[in-house]
Amino acid sequence: MADLLMLIGGTILAVAWLPQLVHNLRTHQVRDVSSLTVSAVALGVSLGEMWALAALADRWAYAVTNGVASLIMYGVLASVLVYRGKK
Repeated sequence: MADLLMLIGGTILAVAWLPQLVHNLRTHQVRDVSSLTVSAVALGVSLGEMWALAALADRWAYAVTNGVASLIMYGVLASVLVYRGKK
């Protein structure tokens, strides 16, 4: 049951940031996206991923979903940093 809850929660976390990434890449409009917030969430997700990998035997669902969430978050952060200041 715990693995299922981690899988559902991690999937929601990863998918929730996908619309922001798609928007950033399509429009290049990132003026209203907080670099600090995105950086903090990306760091938190990455630390959670490191923890999950250290305890991989018991936390496979968390490791998989956090890995996907990390990729999406760093995509959002990269798009903010690249497109900020461009018109």
